[in-house]
Formats: sequence, structure tokens, C-alpha cells
Amino acid sequence: MHRRVPPIIQFIFYGMVASCIGALAGLIHELLHKPLDAASALIWLFLMGVSGGIVALVLLYKWNRLG
Repeated sequence: MHRRVPPIIQFIFYGMVASCIGALAGLIHELLHKPLDAASALIWLFLMGVSGGIVALVLLYKWNRLG
């Protein structure tokens, strides 16, 4: 059973989905650079992980698996 989420949670969810896609694009762009800058790639990977984690938490809340 799906739960209806408040508009602010929907706003955060869509923003984090966009942020995750942007971080993925940044990571791919960084990996294609020569020479590879590992520090920048790790930052993009961290940003993608954080935004993806927030997306996962919102989905778990929506699917009544959290709280």
C-alpha cells in the first residue's frame, strides 16, 4: 500500500533525483578526463551516494517500510 507524501517531501524527492542524475553525469565526465583526478571523482561519487540515499529513504517512507 502506498502512502501519500506531503508536498515538501515530494519536492525534496524530485530535487534529490535530479541531484543524483547530475552527480552521475559529473562522475562520468570526471572519469573521461585525461589525466584522471581521483579526488574530484570521489567527491562526485560521494554526492551521488548521499542524494541516492535520500531518494531511497523517501521511497521507503512512501512504501510504508519506514516509520
